[in-house]
Amino acid sequence: MGKESILQACLSAYVFADGENYVAYCPELDISAAGEDETDARQALSEVLAIYFDDTISRGTLEEDLKQHGWRKRGEAVTAPSPSTLLRRSTLRNILRKDEFHKYAIPMATL
Repeated sequence: MGKESILQACLSAYVFADGENYVAYCPELDISAAGEDETDARQALSEVLAIYFDDTISRGTLEEDLKQHGWRKRGEAVTAPSPSTLLRRSTLRNILRKDEFHKYAIPMATL
């Protein structure tokens, strides 16, 4: 991916209670954030994702980091890890075993 490339993806996220806090987790990037309630956790995850993309783009490491998280590049297209790949992650498997969690989508477009 060159500097002019645009990455468009719809990331998934799961939010769940963890003790007195809530955690939002994005399995495609193995990134999480916490908050006092579900809304706070979702907002915190959005902020962490923005920092992640800003940082990896400015350092020129986004493509390598995505590869380390199971993303694949074919030509100019970059695809997220498959659901079966994501289910190999113990964090996601543990979330899916919980009695209550909410899944939501995070549409993204970044330079």
